[in-house]
Amino acid sequence: MRAIDMHIHPPRRQDLPESEIESSLRRFFKVPEPLEDVAAMAARYEALDMVGVLLTVDSETTTGDKPDGNDYTAGIVKAHPGRFIGLASVDPHKGDAAVTELERALGELKLSGLKLHPVQQNFFPNERRFFPLYETCVSHDVPVIFHSGFAASGAGMPGGAGLTLEHACPIP
Repeated sequence: MRAIDMHIHPPRRQDLPESEIESSLRRFFKVPEPLEDVAAMAARYEALDMVGVLLTVDSETTTGDKPDGNDYTAGIVKAHPGRFIGLASVDPHKGDAAVTELERALGELKLSGLKLHPVQQNFFPNERRFFPLYETCVSHDVPVIFHSGFAASGAGMPGGAGLTLEHACPIP
């Protein structure tokens, strides 16, 4: 293995409508169309002798978009063993339901950690109401990754889609 790419967003599940946030991100970063599918992505990482860490964002509460889901991420990892590491995503605003889904993702689906995106999910990580998510990760001995600092989510959308960088500022 030559390297580990710590930040890969897989293509959107084909049975879901395109996300307005994802469309704005592709415009912002000038991502060429058409996007590669999962098989092409896996082949590219295989050719490069790299492992990729898959990250999705469940921001249903703030964006209204149905998430790709942890089953999707786990399915990609299972279909391409040794090529990808999958991290769970839950909508932190869903409280106990988020904790239950995280338990399932880490236990049953064997995902390797939790990715949270405070800007896109519109929350401050230090709020006590989110601590049960972190405690779940501690009990499973897996990492929690927070997208901090610059985030292009909402770029080019009216009012930034209501998303603000203040949620991703590790030192206020």
